[in-house]
Amino acid sequence: MDETYLSRKTYILLLIYLSTSVGNLVNQANTAVTNGTIGYLVWYFLASVFVGIPLAYMELSLGQFTRRNVIDIWKIRPCLSHIGYIVVIWQIIILVYNHTVVTYLMQYFLVSFQKPIPYHTCGQWSYQNCNIIEKNYTVYWVCVRGKQKRMDFCNNIYTTYPEYQYYRSNAMQTQENAISLNWRIYLTSGLVLVVVYFHNFKKLNSAKWFLIPFALYPYMGYFYLFVGSMQQKGLIQKYEDALDTGLQKFRRSGRITQIIHQMIYGLGLGNGVMINISSKAAFRTPCYVNAVLSVLISLFFTIVAVFTTALMSCPIEYKSINPILSLPMSFTFEKVPMMLYEYDSNEYFLITNYSAQTMLGITTDIVIFFSLLEILTKKVPFARHVVATGYYRIMNIVSTFIVITQCFCFILWYGFERFSEDVHFMQGIKPNNYLKLSWASAIFVLVYVIFSELYFVMKNPRGVGDKIGFFTLVTFVVLVVSLTGIKLLVAALKSKQAFWKAIEIDPSWGPKNKLLRRSRALFSAQAMTKEYIYRQYQLQAGIQERQKRANLRVNYGDELSTN
Repeated sequence: MDETYLSRKTYILLLIYLSTSVGNLVNQANTAVTNGTIGYLVWYFLASVFVGIPLAYMELSLGQFTRRNVIDIWKIRPCLSHIGYIVVIWQIIILVYNHTVVTYLMQYFLVSFQKPIPYHTCGQWSYQNCNIIEKNYTVYWVCVRGKQKRMDFCNNIYTTYPEYQYYRSNAMQTQENAISLNWRIYLTSGLVLVVVYFHNFKKLNSAKWFLIPFALYPYMGYFYLFVGSMQQKGLIQKYEDALDTGLQKFRRSGRITQIIHQMIYGLGLGNGVMINISSKAAFRTPCYVNAVLSVLISLFFTIVAVFTTALMSCPIEYKSINPILSLPMSFTFEKVPMMLYEYDSNEYFLITNYSAQTMLGITTDIVIFFSLLEILTKKVPFARHVVATGYYRIMNIVSTFIVITQCFCFILWYGFERFSEDVHFMQGIKPNNYLKLSWASAIFVLVYVIFSELYFVMKNPRGVGDKIGFFTLVTFVVLVVSLTGIKLLVAALKSKQAFWKAIEIDPSWGPKNKLLRRSRALFSAQAMTKEYIYRQYQLQAGIQERQKRANLRVNYGDELSTN
């Protein structure tokens, strides 16, 4: 029986790694600045406190109480045992997607050291009319500074930006709707894999010296970006528009359901990684404190990232009448380089930005890779893959679907009182009515959120990314529902007794430790009342008092013998 535990410091750092991912920098920041910064942050704060903390507490309690990974924990009922394997597949998909983003981030980080920076200039990879705004004064005046009705050519002027053409023609090598990858991307991908592998070479023993620096550097980097953004031109004139202090943009295009989806995905809920990490924690580790700590740190970092990104847009918005944030361009690889290009000493800010994002992406890879190592093998195959912006929208929905399934199986079906007693037995404190109400209401809220967001995505498709993502979501839902139905049907055909056995709780489910499982079976809620705990403290105090008296008698006897 494996009785190894993560230290409290390592455990909390892994939770911070998971809940402070590159998605907090890229996707949340992009959505917030595009749809209204202040309104987004207010609702993100409310969603994190009233939905994120209870759900994180639930997942941490499940993993810590049972000490089982995400495969074993779904064996609570025989008809649900297949869901754990589906969640593992989802972890691999997230790892592949995250690895793709990190690969491009590291590529941009490395080329930011070149002079001139390649994505700010036209090169051999550029095509017709590259950077025509800087070369042709008439185009600049008509398309950028002109207030009169502009020509149709100006509607697609963003395709002439060097940042746009570098990403599409050099990094992605897009030609006639076919996408291939630059050879540098393959080398960078291999470098990322080497870093992640050596961090997990001896599991966390080989990464313990890097945990704190990897956790602190992104905060320091974005603090530097925040301070630098406060000193740039155009801040005073454009900060109200960037922050959307009047909430005009948020009223027009903000969606609360999208914010909840992004919060769930950003915290790492629903992908099983949090359950795997908590299964390696000590049994009495305070779950609620850890859940609150990880969510609040993630919330703080998201607020800093969103505010920094909003301020980054001020210089270029001040220079140009065209709103860059509304353009159909990649936020991280096309809009951010354009925004930072207007900064003084922009090369330092570019290096800081991409190094911080790369560091966050690598830490997320490390955590997911560590989670898979606890389940599968010591090697994860590398697949050739492509970034799909629209796919991220469906990834949020898949994570939300898994969270709903967890709430239904481990809260409603398992039973509120039974789950509360499990937490009571483990922590010595029974969950209060607020947490019970949060768990119950979260199911209905998330069901509404997922259908509302699906309706919006289907009504406003963005292309191939959404189609692939929608296919992925349907595949996961069909697998979960159909396999459960097939198991129940097979059991029902065998006998009535087999059917009821398939939906009953597995008697062996619970703490993996046999002694703890036996103790839980004998546990009753009355055994941990305040009166019982008070008596235990009194008994311990009496023992300590008798020991003190014995020590005094011994010391007094020694003094008499000396005299």
